[in-house]
Amino acid sequence: MAEQASTDLDDHRRLYRRERDDGAAAPSNREEERETEDRPADRDEPPAKRKPAGERDEDAAQKDDGQDGNEEGDEGDDDEGPTIRDRLHTWRGKIVAGGILLVLVVAVTLAILWWLDARQYESTKNAYIAAPVVDLSPGVSGHIARIHVRNNETVQAGQPLLTLAGGGYEVSLSRAQAEVSAADAQAAQARASVEVAAAEQERAQREVNRLLSVSAAARAGQELDAAQAALRSANARVTQAEADVQAAEARREQAAAALSDAQLNQRDTVLLAPITGQVTNFDAVPGDYVTTGQPVLALVGRARWVDANFKEDQLQLMRPGQPVTVTIDAFSGFELPAHVESFQVGTGAEFSLFPPQNATGNWVETTQRVPVRIRFEEGAFSGFPSEAPVLPGMSVQVKAKVR
Repeated sequence: MAEQASTDLDDHRRLYRRERDDGAAAPSNREEERETEDRPADRDEPPAKRKPAGERDEDAAQKDDGQDGNEEGDEGDDDEGPTIRDRLHTWRGKIVAGGILLVLVVAVTLAILWWLDARQYESTKNAYIAAPVVDLSPGVSGHIARIHVRNNETVQAGQPLLTLAGGGYEVSLSRAQAEVSAADAQAAQARASVEVAAAEQERAQREVNRLLSVSAAARAGQELDAAQAALRSANARVTQAEADVQAAEARREQAAAALSDAQLNQRDTVLLAPITGQVTNFDAVPGDYVTTGQPVLALVGRARWVDANFKEDQLQLMRPGQPVTVTIDAFSGFELPAHVESFQVGTGAEFSLFPPQNATGNWVETTQRVPVRIRFEEGAFSGFPSEAPVLPGMSVQVKAKVR
């Protein structure tokens, strides 16, 4: 009886440990296992394989000892391993969750800060450097006699660029000067004739006055009539002389105009730079024949500004005078200060070669762009590389502060 009680106690102990380790087993399964263990081993075995009682007891004892050893080892693992793993999993989960929460908070904060900053600006990449470009052409026609500059050379205002052969214009100038001199002489002669006619008129007038002051008996019968006729003739000569003077002065003015035209043509044989800038698109050589109005070269001035094409819905808060930051794509490391100068009175499409005709055909709504003139501040290029070329047509990024 004592031996049977000890065996039952061991069986219950093993069952308790198994239920603690495999806690997922259902109560019904545990009852089945208990009933199975309570049954004598010889009932479960087939008759052909049933062993003597002594052998079965030894095998059961060995099996129980092995299970007890395994269970004691598992029990030792249960006392240390699971607790540490649970602890590690708990702290790791907390750290991961805290890290994720921190990342989310930082991301949301940065997004809000970015939005608050971005809403203060209106920007566009559809912007380009602009400069005064003058297309130069000679004022007269002729062969190029001499070229004074090279392509891409920097010139000053008033500097000669090229000279045309001006032999014919020199002759015209000399002829015009001679005509002016002749007209001056004729005008002087006409003025002298006026003076002579005026003197004769005055003498005839005095004679008529003298005859009228005496009595009719004292003067001859035809004397008064002759004096009056002489006075009328003198008056006519004065009038004619004055007309000659006016004609001579008119001829003199005409000759002076021809002289001015000849002088202008003579000056136009030398093409001068109207502004300080850089010569470009200059391919002419001495001997080429050029005509009046034919572009020979272009001169790019030193002034620089930006023409930025903003979308029409970006202009709601944009006003002249607002600060602007300009970044040239070729020199992205430099931010140049500028300001909004003016707005074009009309969209870019309105002044295109073929303006849109929205009243005919199918209409598709498109966002229009309005050119905005951006002017650089004084000293904007002070920190810019002195040799860096800022050329018309370069792409820039414009960022205007509107709030």
